[in-house]
Amino acid sequence: MVRLMTALKSFIMDASGALSVLFVILMPLLMLVGGAATDVSLLNAQKRFTQSQADLAALSAARYLPDPAATRQAARDVVLRNGKYGQITLTDANVRIGRYDRDTGMFIPAANQAQPEFASAVQVVVPSRFRPFLLKPVLSDKNIVITRAAVGVQRGIVAFSLRNRLLSLHTDRSILGRVLGPLGLGLDAEVLGYMGLATTKISLNNLLGLIAGTDVGLDVLSFNDVLNLQVGRLDLLNHLVTLGGLADIDILPTEVGTGPLTLGQIVGASPGLLGLTAGDILPDIELNVFDILMAMAGLAADPTERLSVALPINLSPLADISISLGLIRPPVIAVGYVGDDPPPIAKVSQVTALVDAKVLSLTSVTDLLTLNLQAQIGAAEAWPISLNCAAQDGSDVLATFEARTSPVDIALRIGVLSQAPQVNAMDMETVSILGGTKQVVVRYEDFLANRPVEVPNPVTLSGAVRSLATLLTNLRNDMLAQAGTCETGPWWEWLINVIGCVVNTVVSTVVATVLSLLIPVLEGLGDLLGSLSLLDGLLQSVLDLLGIGVAQADIILDSYSCGSALAR
Repeated sequence: MVRLMTALKSFIMDASGALSVLFVILMPLLMLVGGAATDVSLLNAQKRFTQSQADLAALSAARYLPDPAATRQAARDVVLRNGKYGQITLTDANVRIGRYDRDTGMFIPAANQAQPEFASAVQVVVPSRFRPFLLKPVLSDKNIVITRAAVGVQRGIVAFSLRNRLLSLHTDRSILGRVLGPLGLGLDAEVLGYMGLATTKISLNNLLGLIAGTDVGLDVLSFNDVLNLQVGRLDLLNHLVTLGGLADIDILPTEVGTGPLTLGQIVGASPGLLGLTAGDILPDIELNVFDILMAMAGLAADPTERLSVALPINLSPLADISISLGLIRPPVIAVGYVGDDPPPIAKVSQVTALVDAKVLSLTSVTDLLTLNLQAQIGAAEAWPISLNCAAQDGSDVLATFEARTSPVDIALRIGVLSQAPQVNAMDMETVSILGGTKQVVVRYEDFLANRPVEVPNPVTLSGAVRSLATLLTNLRNDMLAQAGTCETGPWWEWLINVIGCVVNTVVSTVVATVLSLLIPVLEGLGDLLGSLSLLDGLLQSVLDLLGIGVAQADIILDSYSCGSALAR
C-alpha cells in the first residue's frame, strides 16, 4: 500500500512531458491564429491589387469615351491582362458611363448606357474572388468577393479658333447665281467680318526656337510657362519671313520696335492649363500669321481688345459723356480642357460700342438724365462640350461645341432724376437680338483638312419679338429698382433730392406700367409666330434665297490631345 501511494505521488509530481501535452492542446489554436494572420495579409494584398486593377481600367477606358463599346472593351482588356488572382470578365453593369460632378464628388451615370450623350467619365467596378490559404478548410463554403471601384475622367484638350462676320453675300448660293453664273459673274462679300489677309498657318512649336530659355526641355515646361516666354518683335518678323508666312522684304528695326512680345498675347488660353506640359500638345497648335501681326501691332493682345477709339466728351456742367468704340476682331484662339468649369471659351464681336452719359448733374447724387448703353454687333462665342478620342473614320464626330451667335447684343439703362448708384456699360448684362445657341459637331475629316465648320444663325421673326420682350423686361425691372433708391444728401441739396426722388418714382412707375402692358403682348406674339413655322421662317427663307448670311461664325479645331485622370 505504501509502495502504491509512493508510486502515485511520484506520478503526480512528475512534470516530464507536460510541454508536449500543452503543445498538443494548443496546436489547433496556434494554427488558427497563424492562418488568420497569413490570410489577412493575403487579403490586404489582393485588395490593393484589385484597386490597382480598377484604377488602371478606369484610366484606360476613359481615353475611349464617349464610344461605349470601345470604353467597355478597354476596361475588360486591362482586367483580363492582370489575372494574378484569376481571370475576371467585367459585365456591362461593371462598367458604367456618365459624368463626374466635381462639386459633389459623385459619379452620375448616363440614363442611356447604350448610347450615352456627352459622356466624360467612366466608373469601373472590379469583383475579385478571395480564396483563403490556411483557413480554407474553415472558410471553404464562404464566397468572399473583394469589390473595388474607380472613376476615370477624360481629360481631353482642344485648341480651336472662332471667327465670324456680321453679314455675308454669296451669289453662288442664291437664286442670283442662276442669272449671274452663265455670265461669268459672281459676288462674295463680307461686311464687318474676318478678312483673310494672311492665311499661312505657322505651328506654334516653330516659334519656340526664337524664345529665350528654350534650352530647357519642353517636357518640364508648363503651357503657362511657354505663354509667358518672350520673343523680340524684330526677330519674330524675320522668322515669319523665313517660314514663308510673310513676303521676303527688308524689315527696318526702327519701324518695328524692339519691345518683347509673349505668346500669351497671341493665344487665348484656359486657366486650367497650368498643369499641362508643353510637349503634350504644342507641336500641333497652329496660328494664323494675321493673328500674330495683330498682336504685334497691339490690336489683339486680348480677346476683348481691338482697333478702338475712346471719345470722352466733357460738357461740364451740362453733360459728361464717354463713348468707346471697338472695330474688327480677327479670329480668336482658345485652348483648354474639355469639361473645365468654366470651359475654355472663345469670344469675338466685330463692333463694340460703350456709352456712359450723365446730363445736367443737379446735385452730387442726382442727375437729370443718365444713360448706359452697351452694344455688340456681330457677336459670337463657342466652347467645347465633348471630345470623342475614339474617332478614326472621316465621318466620325470628333468634337462637339456649343456656340452662340447674334447680330446684336444690347444692354440699356435709363434713369430720370435717378439717385441709384452709377454703373459701367461694360458690366451690364446684354440681351441677344435675333441670336441663338446651337450645337456644332466637328468631324474627324474636318480636323484633318483643317476645315472651318460653319455655325449657322437662323433668323426668325419669333426670336426677334421675344428678344425685344426680354430687353424691355430688363429695362422695366431696372427702372423699378432705381425708383426705390432715394438719398437725402447734404442739407443744401435736400429739396432737389426730394423732388428728384418723387419725380423719378412717378416716371419710373408710369414707364414700368406701360412696359408691363406691352411685354405680354410681345411674348404672346412671339409664341404665335413660333407656332406658325411657315411664317416664322419666312425671313430666313428670303435671306437664303438671296444668298445672305447674318451673324454667321466658323469653328476650326486646330488641335486636340486625349488623356485621362482618376477622380478623387
